[in-house]
Amino acid sequence: MAENTTLAIRAMELAAILGAERVLHCSSAAVYVPGPEPLGEDAAGGDINAYGRAKLDMEQAIADWCAEHPGGPGAVIMRIANMSGADALFTTIQNGARRVTLDWFASGEGPSRSYISVRGLAQAIETLLDCPIDPVPMILNVATQPPLSMEAIARAAGCGVDWRTAPEGAAPLVWLDTGRLERLTELPEESAASLVDEWCDGESAA
Repeated sequence: MAENTTLAIRAMELAAILGAERVLHCSSAAVYVPGPEPLGEDAAGGDINAYGRAKLDMEQAIADWCAEHPGGPGAVIMRIANMSGADALFTTIQNGARRVTLDWFASGEGPSRSYISVRGLAQAIETLLDCPIDPVPMILNVATQPPLSMEAIARAAGCGVDWRTAPEGAAPLVWLDTGRLERLTELPEESAASLVDEWCDGESAA
């Protein structure tokens, strides 16, 4: 996992050689401890897993590199939400499962997550590449709103849902605050149906 940092710094060094203005880096919502409220960019850290810690270490190394190289390329770190077609739920569906198993919480609900569609991520990347560098924060969450029920996504994909009691430490909600990104671009609002429809269209095209 330390290669996250190695590759990020090599990208910054290459950008400096090429005279690039900025580098976009992929981080993750895993840098946050989930909670009941939207997670702003200043809330990272705490009791996170090894993957999240590796991404946070990468982010710090990027910030240190930029501080040591004033006048060099800027860095934009995207903390990306669950990606349609790429998270564990979509992988299970893609593998042909007719039913999925989800956690059931004491609140009487299943898990919900911030998601980003392919078109939403493409729009965010295009914005972060093309807009003036000065107003772009170094770190920003990349997600569409609102958070989506994983049950609703599974059912929109035609899957039945089985429930298990949520194990200790499971998160009922991961909700990214996207205020920083929204000041730069307005991403389309997503629903479970629109997320699945776009993913299915991409699968058909492939």
